[in-house]
Amino acid sequence: MPLLEALESLLAQKALPFVGQVTNLPYSERMKQFAPTWYAQVAPLAGESEESARLLAEVKSASQERMKRELASFLQEVARLRPLVLFFDDLHWADVSTIDVLSFLAGKFDALNVLIVVTYRPSDMLLAKHPFLQIKPDLQSRGLCRELMLEFLSEAETSEYLALEFPGHYYPAEFSKLIHAKTEGSPLFMADLVRYLRDRNVIANTSGAWKLEQSLPDIERELPESVRGMIERKIAQLSEDDRKLLTAASVQGYEFDSAVVAQVLNLDADEIEERLEKLERVFAFVKLTNEAEFSNGTLTLRYRFVHVLYQNALYAGLRVTRKATLSREVALALDACYGVQSASVANELALLWEAARDYGQAADSFLLASGNAAQINAHREAVQLAERGLAALLKLPETPERDERELGLQLTLGFSVQSAQSWAAPEAGTAFNRARQLCRQMGNDPRLFAVLNGAASYHVVRAEFEIARELSEQMRQLAEQAQNPALMVVALNRLAEVHSSGGTDFPLARKLFEQAIALDRLEYHPSYLLVSNESQGITPRRQGCYCLWMLGYSDQALAMAQEAVTLAERLSHPFSLGAAYLGTGVIYFFLRDWQASQKEFEKVFALAEKYDLGDLLNWAIALHAMSLAFQEPNEATLDRAKQDIASLRAKGVTMSMTWCLASLGEACWRANHSEEGLAIIAEAQTLIENIEERSYEADIWRIKGELLLQAAVDDAQAEAESCYQKAIAIAQQQSTKIFELRATTSLARLWQQQGKREEARQMLAEIYGWFTEGFDTADLKDAKALLDELQSQGARGSSPTVREGFH
Repeated sequence: MPLLEALESLLAQKALPFVGQVTNLPYSERMKQFAPTWYAQVAPLAGESEESARLLAEVKSASQERMKRELASFLQEVARLRPLVLFFDDLHWADVSTIDVLSFLAGKFDALNVLIVVTYRPSDMLLAKHPFLQIKPDLQSRGLCRELMLEFLSEAETSEYLALEFPGHYYPAEFSKLIHAKTEGSPLFMADLVRYLRDRNVIANTSGAWKLEQSLPDIERELPESVRGMIERKIAQLSEDDRKLLTAASVQGYEFDSAVVAQVLNLDADEIEERLEKLERVFAFVKLTNEAEFSNGTLTLRYRFVHVLYQNALYAGLRVTRKATLSREVALALDACYGVQSASVANELALLWEAARDYGQAADSFLLASGNAAQINAHREAVQLAERGLAALLKLPETPERDERELGLQLTLGFSVQSAQSWAAPEAGTAFNRARQLCRQMGNDPRLFAVLNGAASYHVVRAEFEIARELSEQMRQLAEQAQNPALMVVALNRLAEVHSSGGTDFPLARKLFEQAIALDRLEYHPSYLLVSNESQGITPRRQGCYCLWMLGYSDQALAMAQEAVTLAERLSHPFSLGAAYLGTGVIYFFLRDWQASQKEFEKVFALAEKYDLGDLLNWAIALHAMSLAFQEPNEATLDRAKQDIASLRAKGVTMSMTWCLASLGEACWRANHSEEGLAIIAEAQTLIENIEERSYEADIWRIKGELLLQAAVDDAQAEAESCYQKAIAIAQQQSTKIFELRATTSLARLWQQQGKREEARQMLAEIYGWFTEGFDTADLKDAKALLDELQSQGARGSSPTVREGFH
């Protein structure tokens, strides 16, 4: 891990004198003090002391958030007197954890006297779909990251490189010009060429100085014309048979199999292996990586080209017809070697059939490859493969067979886009709409149910509830016709989600979720994943718990959320597990247990380091920031929460956005930003009218009342009272007892201040008396404290006490 290496390097340095309580303290001691979990990893722990055992135990139990905070504290301490520069070379090899830490530190630059410099090769980043590519645009947009594109070196820069590499050299000026001309300024080949000349003693350190041992004309005659010339010259050194061998290998790819090359060239496997051994030992074109046995029993040696440029040059030298012929032969050889397991190399086969211009076979292989990627939650790769398969189909005539292939690709594309990006991504909507059109053309295709489910999820997340309801009803009809309980679970979940998210009927939504849970069976899990990106046994538990909380059953809600986590852990399906963690985090957020909610969202972050989680990650980021804003209401935390919610909206997510705005408004109230809070609540109320999402309407009126009182506007008390009354009326109409309790508590507190203690007490006692559980939650504890206070004041006839509101 590059970060650990950087810290080890830092510890090896001497400490700088520090002013203050800590003076001349070595870096290792500072790390032990400010970042003990890092110290335990990078500093040798002496013996089996209690301290060593304690530090090792802390490392095992430390959360990622704690480790990041410790690292920031340590770097801040180290950089107090002079700037600290951290340099990471070859970032394209860095792991996800390192990227996460760099992103975290970048967000702390305002408090850190630290500069982070990294180098990387963009091509390797893109090929590996490196996680840094996901965070770089966000860092750039916030002014935390600046990218300097390194072009090929100029003649002057080549001369400077030689001066640095060979200090005090006596090379003639023409030498650097020659090096630049031969390598075209490519740093990679320039370094290789200089190394080649040094190994050949063309340049040498004699008598303590670097000099040329040959004349420039002699050197120039030995060197190729350019980088491409260097590669071509090396290829030209091969015999015709060896060049054909490597050309056939280049068709399979950067890595290739000796057995496949033998079949394509119709040569004995022993001969191919001997020639490859020579090509590795003498010419250094290839490198043996491992031995293997195909499923049909064929033995093979796995090789790779020493540099991808060699493979590219050989492949590019093929004529179009020859390239197509060889690609077909390699595809057939691979298919024969892998036999029934050929789906495991569907990606390679797809590219080969595409190059062979057999677009039907290519589309089939791209579908298999895309499905393989989706099964291991590599959804971004699945999207790319599905799109390439669809592009191949465009080159085929319109036939029922082509439609059959396209439907499968569109389905995979839609679900993978939702998993990798967002349920509301426009690309997903386009894919599912096209899939529905294909189903209509093809008649009764069994994949219609999956298409409807994908489309319904797309529309419900975009808060297009009427369209989602119609699609969900069609799903229920199909499930009833098929008499398939697994499909019925999915349909009930989707219908319940429409009713709960839109706020149209919470009791009905609860009933539908309970019906889905009653029908759910563990053995249905594989079937669920054929029509959805989340196991539908998790869905009614993680979403049904929201209904339970709103309806006033906090304990049952939390128990159901935790049940979803237990089931998801048993299923070992990353996306479903992320959904369960998110659902539990949301419940803790509702219960105003901010720290517990953050821990659940951090579990989503940990999963996202390995798997694509789409909106699950988007929501976890936004709600994690919101939880922090409620705990530490200030300008910085509010700005971060606003940014993360804006990012969520930019992805097309509209469902529950009224709740996000309501929460932002309440966070503004806690930070005493009443004017800004009122503007946000006004935006939320406008959004309610535009999209008819009324799930959180009652609480929005309550929050508006709190903000009006805080802003002390004209007739603030009258306006606030009107807001509380509206909140209570809406909550009673929707049966959302928790919102009714919150609004009633706020109104009772206002009446208390106005001297109407008995009216306040009676009103609050009535709604509080309805509850049968959740008495240790923040909302009921706050209501109970006020109720006790009102009763006490009534008994004493004392003056009302002004309180701050919800805590």
